[in-house]
Order: sequence, then C-alpha cells, then structure tokens
Amino acid sequence: MTRFELAALLAECPLVASVQPAPGVTAPVDFLVEAARQHQREGVRFLRLEGVEAIAAIRTATGLPCVGLLKRTYPDSEVFITPTMAEVEALIDLGCEVVAMDATERPRPGGVALADLVARVHAAGRLARADCDTPASVDQAVALGFDVIGTTLSGYTPASSGVGDGPDLELVAHAAGRGALVLAEGRYQSEAQVWAAMRRGASGIVMGGALNDPTKQTRRFLTATRPAAERVGAVDLGGTWLRFAVVSASGEVASVERIARPETHEERLAWIESRVASSGVGRVGIAAGGTIHPRTGQIWESLGIIPGQIGESWALSVPTVALNDGLACAWGHAQHPAWAGRRALRS
Repeated sequence: MTRFELAALLAECPLVASVQPAPGVTAPVDFLVEAARQHQREGVRFLRLEGVEAIAAIRTATGLPCVGLLKRTYPDSEVFITPTMAEVEALIDLGCEVVAMDATERPRPGGVALADLVARVHAAGRLARADCDTPASVDQAVALGFDVIGTTLSGYTPASSGVGDGPDLELVAHAAGRGALVLAEGRYQSEAQVWAAMRRGASGIVMGGALNDPTKQTRRFLTATRPAAERVGAVDLGGTWLRFAVVSASGEVASVERIARPETHEERLAWIESRVASSGVGRVGIAAGGTIHPRTGQIWESLGIIPGQIGESWALSVPTVALNDGLACAWGHAQHPAWAGRRALRS
C-alpha cells in the first residue's frame, strides 16, 4: 500500500475502527473478529489492530488492510506501543500495511533510535505511522519521514497533560498544517467531534472505545445519570457588574453576590478567589464577554466594554470552565429541566 492508496481508501470511508480490548480487559479473539466484521458490514475499510493473534485472525476473516501495533512493556522506558525492532519485525511478518509506533520524544527501550524503526518499515515496503502527543513530536515525526501522523497519545503522556477531556483538535490542525496525512484519535465520542476533526484537516478518525468498549460506554453513561456531588460557583462578568452565585448540588441558586466591575483582570480574579474560599465551592463556571479558549480559559478577543481581558486567562484555584456569555446562556438553558433536550429559536 502506498500513501496515495491509503489516502484514497480514507476518502471512501474516513472512519477507522480500532478493534482491540480495553486496557486491563481480556477479550476472546472471536469477539474481536466479529466486531471487525460488523464494522466491515457497515462500510469501514481500514482497521487499527493490536496483538499478534488478533491481527492474524482479523486480517484473515475480513481481508481488510490495517495499521498494526504491538504493546510491550520494558523496564527502562515508558514507551510501550511498538517500542523496539522486535515488534516492528513481527508486524511486518503479519503483513500489516501500516506499522504504528510511539513517536513521542521519550527515550525508547535500550536506546533504540526511532529513525531506525522508520527506516526498517520503509525497507519492507510498508507505511510508518507516528502515534504523537505534542506539536514537537509531530514535527519530529514529519522530519523522520513518517507517512501517517496520529494524535493517539495526546493527553496520555506527561508532556501532553492538561489537554482536557475531549479530542486534541489543535494537534490535528498542527499536523495537517505540516502537510501530513492525519488520523485523528483519542477521546472521540460524538458526531460533532468527528466533524470538527475533519474540518481541522484530518483524513480519517480512529475510534475504538466509542465503538467497541462496553466498559467505557457504560461508565460514560452512568456518569451522566449521577447527580452533581458538590456545590459550584457561577460567575457572570458584565460591563457593569461582577456577580458570583453559589449553586447547590441539586441545581438551586443558594446565594448571589455582586460588586461593581473591577477595572483590572487581576482585581476580578482576586474577588472571585475570595468568594471561592468563603463559599467552599469545588469548581467554578465563568460567563464573560469575548472569545474564550474552551480548554485553557485564555481570552482571545474582547470588546472594549470589559477592558484588560485580551491575553489573560480564567485560571482559578479550583477546576474552572469559562465560556463566552452568550454560549454560557445557551448552555444553561439547554441544561435547565424545562428546556432539556429542546431547541429554542428566537426570530
């Protein structure tokens, strides 16, 4: 398979099914084979597979091309996705069209060079896929000649901690901007996330847990059924007032305070922190004017009605989510019992 042929295959069906058991779960190979067949019946044309026995069985049963990987742990390295030449050779012997490997900047077992693994894959006439975690690892992978870039490890390494619960769309965009063939992967759970990744430059989306993992999906939906366990703080920053409300675990507004809007961002943060400390809330939601980065809380742009915001960040001592006030209002209405599950349009 060539890079051009892979791109054409992904153009036919961008969804790549990752068929492998969840960490710590043992799944019979027959179960994995049937899962792969179900994906194939629905139109999936390319698979991500792990494990010698599973790869051999699924390839025989479906005839579909795959990106293969082997997970092995070594005492002298944190890298476990196709970490050494031994795993590369095994995947080549299995006939995998694409060989995936950890392409982070972490040292590999025995000091093996990532460049040597890529060279061996290419010498065997196969494509090399980089499982990356940061923009720096993407840049390294492009420089080493990887054929495919995956965002698999974003959020799962020390270098990429703090990216949030959702997919790393910024890493997708960064890889696409380097001219790479990008397979977006990691925490994709909804159609909207898939659509967003495609719009940011992904050629395909790899999904595993959302398709195959009953443990992960059960945990996800059970979480949605559980009521909040702690009080939260709600902040509204407007042109005139700065307000702080305490909302009970049952969703009732317990108290509201307000002050005239402080002139500087530092003064606003200090007052909010004082309210957090006195109220004992466990987390905070902030509604403010301007365009706010959903993950970092950094304010990208803002009208002059609230001065001193641009470039600042809504970072507090407790977990905090900041949204544009219009978006926050819409989200609040969507969560209110009277409006849950409904759309409201105003002409």
